Amino acid sequence: MKNHQLRAFVAVARHKSIRGAARALGLTQPAITRIVRELESDLAVPLVRRSAAGIELTEFGEALEVRARLLLEEIRKTHEELSRIKHGAAGKVALAVSPTVAMTVLPRAFDLFTAQMPGAQIELSENSPTPGMDGLRDGTLDLIVTHLLDEPEHPFLSEFESLVLFKCSVVIGVRHGHPRKDASCLSALLDDRWCLQSYGYHGDELGNAIFCSNGLARPRQIIHDQSFAVGLGLAISTETVSLFTQPLFNSHCVPHGLQVVRVSDNLPAVAVAIVCRRGALPTPAVQRFIECLTAAAQPLAT
Repeated sequence: MKNHQLRAFVAVARHKSIRGAARALGLTQPAITRIVRELESDLAVPLVRRSAAGIELTEFGEALEVRARLLLEEIRKTHEELSRIKHGAAGKVALAVSPTVAMTVLPRAFDLFTAQMPGAQIELSENSPTPGMDGLRDGTLDLIVTHLLDEPEHPFLSEFESLVLFKCSVVIGVRHGHPRKDASCLSALLDDRWCLQSYGYHGDELGNAIFCSNGLARPRQIIHDQSFAVGLGLAISTETVSLFTQPLFNSHCVPHGLQVVRVSDNLPAVAVAIVCRRGALPTPAVQRFIECLTAAAQPLAT
């Protein structure tokens, strides 16, 4: 497999057409077709097929796409590191963060990092764990900094590794005047509409940890969202019950008039952690950003 073959194949997979891939790479359509056929010949498997919707990947193509993206990213990072050594270039960091991270440790980490590596590029996005882990798999993300349920084992540990920055509790938040603002147990809230952010490997572990672990059925109405703003907005303006991490609730929910519903049931703790692909060798810029995140999180870790 050669670099130009992988680039052409990934472009075809992304655009789902030979024409789109040719336009993106500045090549002719026959050239893209020839390169993909060469790659199929080298690997002795069919990678693409034509359909009414355009180009589709075969099962072999789907398997290769993940690896091809990762290989191209590793090649890019290798060139970046060699350029840094040769020319003093600062490098690049691509990461996705949860809302709690974005509004607590990220600003301080950002200041530390930019002071130490002012020329480095930073690509930031807000994301939930599942799509973030897809980004780690294909190399488009160096890190995700997100919530993990505070459990001794995680199903993705064989593929990813994590570094816990701090642990925190979660709280139930409702607007002042909510009819069940003084509820003392979860069972009194089961008929309400809940808004739960994505947590864990599959994104739905939080609901299980709240209700199933307390021997309760899940509420009939659950809105799954990937945005702190959605949960906050619904809690402020409707009778939706929303869940927040304690640091985020204190800093951004209390000023909007939300209050905690203090139930006697056990609510899960969450760990805010840096997650990266197991065995990945971080570039100097990525390693420095990890150090800055760790330093910024120390006040919350004590």
